[in-house]
Formats: sequence, structure tokens, C-alpha cells
Amino acid sequence: ARQTGVDTVTVTNVIDGHREDLTFKDRVTEMSLSTSHLIVVTATQVCIHATSNFNTPHIIELRGTVSLILQSAPHFLMVDTVSGMQVLGYDGRPLSQPKFPAMRADALTSATVGFAADL
Repeated sequence: ARQTGVDTVTVTNVIDGHREDLTFKDRVTEMSLSTSHLIVVTATQVCIHATSNFNTPHIIELRGTVSLILQSAPHFLMVDTVSGMQVLGYDGRPLSQPKFPAMRADALTSATVGFAADL
């Protein structure tokens, strides 16, 4: 997957060469691709696409700015400026919102956060 425009992401299947162009209503600010899901963050939404079907994403409305996305097989972790750290299912439902004393969302990066499949 690569961003080909301000609001467009192109996904190419390297096995068969099939291309899919995804257009969003807002500017794309962040994205994360795993073997089973593509997560695209725009200025106002998080769009969760299954790699088997890009036509019907799960959509989460955003209130803050997303700074980190980490994926595992059953769920993913997202950090934003309003909710802080959240663990969500690929259907968009929140599973957990870990909070630690003196935890600052702006200090959380892929180098400082570990994330595994077992919740």
C-alpha cells in the first residue's frame, strides 16, 4: 500500500498484480498494513479495511490526532491526543484503554510500546 494522493491510497497485490485505489473524504495522515488488515487514518476518521475485501471498511470517527498504530492478529493499538492509548478490535470496538501514572500520549512511539496478540 502506498499513498498516491492527498486522499488516495493504492493497494497492489504483489502475487497477482491486482490494484485497488481507495479514496477517502479527508487527507490521509497515517496508515498501517498487516497481512490481514489495512488501517488508514484521515483527519476525521479511522478506516479499517480487511485485505480480503477493501469495499466495506469499519469506520471510527476521530476526535484527536492519531500518533501511533500497532497491529497484531486479533486486535490493534492506537494512540491519539484525546483518548490516549486504546486497544481496539478490527470491527472498531474498543477492547481496553490502558492508563498508567504519568503516561503521556505524545511520548508513546513504536520504540517505547510493546504490543502482542494475547490481550
